[in-house]
Amino acid sequence: MTTVVNKAGSKGATPEGAQDEQSAAAAVQAMFNTIAPRYDLLNHVLSANIDRLWWSTTARRFREVLRRPEAAVLDICCGTGDMTMALLKWRPVGARPVIAADFAREMLSRGARKFTGASASCCLRICSGSKIPPARSAFGLFPAHSASATSR
Repeated sequence: MTTVVNKAGSKGATPEGAQDEQSAAAAVQAMFNTIAPRYDLLNHVLSANIDRLWWSTTARRFREVLRRPEAAVLDICCGTGDMTMALLKWRPVGARPVIAADFAREMLSRGARKFTGASASCCLRICSGSKIPPARSAFGLFPAHSASATSR
């Protein structure tokens, strides 16, 4: 990774060999697709399982929004879906589905296995966090974790 200054003048990390934002995003996407099989284990081990506490604490904090069946919830950069699962635990049966979106197909594939059997519904979408079609204001809850505008 190298540090670069983007058009807006802010600094960020760019993968080696990336010539522009598109090639940087492709390199990061390929990296997440590659590490998907070990992502959860690494997250749990490297954080000493604090990640599990973070997911549940964050979802619990937003329980009032999550309990509203009409609330639209988008989990962008959802990865393998741990946050999505935590959010789903607070959704009532019959509520609008939580939209779980990530640009790494392999990460979403791992997440899809977790969502089977969840009491609330979930809708998976492959998309980049920097290219979200609906306006953020359309969502009652919009957790954007592990995201950066240029990479995810």
